Amino acid sequence: DIVRGVEDYLSEQGYSMLIGNTESRAGSSEAVLRGFRASRVEGVIYAATYHRLAEEFHPPPSMPSVLVNCFHSTPDLPTVVPDEERGGYTAIQHLLSLGHRSIVYLTLAPEIEATRLRMKGALRALREAGISATPGTFAVTGQTGTGAFSQAEAYQAAHNLLSRSARPTAIFCGNDEMALQVFNAAADLGIAIPDALSVVGFDDHRLFSEGMRPGLTTVALPYQKMGRLSAELLLKELGGSTQRGVVLVDG
Repeated sequence: DIVRGVEDYLSEQGYSMLIGNTESRAGSSEAVLRGFRASRVEGVIYAATYHRLAEEFHPPPSMPSVLVNCFHSTPDLPTVVPDEERGGYTAIQHLLSLGHRSIVYLTLAPEIEATRLRMKGALRALREAGISATPGTFAVTGQTGTGAFSQAEAYQAAHNLLSRSARPTAIFCGNDEMALQVFNAAADLGIAIPDALSVVGFDDHRLFSEGMRPGLTTVALPYQKMGRLSAELLLKELGGSTQRGVVLVDG
């Protein structure tokens, strides 16, 4: 969806787009940039698959660059990221509106930026509702690594959580894949969703949110909107009008 947003905007403005994949060793950012220079590309948008530090990207000094869904240590590099804190806040507000007071955040890896920011927003929503919570009491780690998602690890974390004598009545999940494993663990333990347990996911991954039964409530990330905005910022850079620093995008 990020790529679709970039392509749609550039096409509207009469520009073409080349895509380079940096996930393989042969596709390092340096190798991709060399290919772009050979094709006389005017600017670069560097997009990550999840919100993270992108130190592997080295902004070419002679080519305007914009980051999307990631950030960099280079001061003032134009950056477009989702408002993760607001996402966490919105998810918990929804659960509170349903009357829940025993809520647990089943997280992605603790070092992921989104985990920290969503935690911040979620705790703010709880405080505003008069509920005392800390990361240590509110959060349970559902993934320990930042690599490929482990279904087995997420299932075990959900199963352990739902096997507690005082189990939560609602779970806020780090992503929709994790929510699926909560559904699986609940089914194996005979816990009915949504009658005995409410679940909220994150990402609005349609394969999960529309394919699960009952349907999954999830927080959408504004990927297409972020892609369009990053392309708009890049064209402004090319035109000499610079947008410095980080732009937060709310879905």
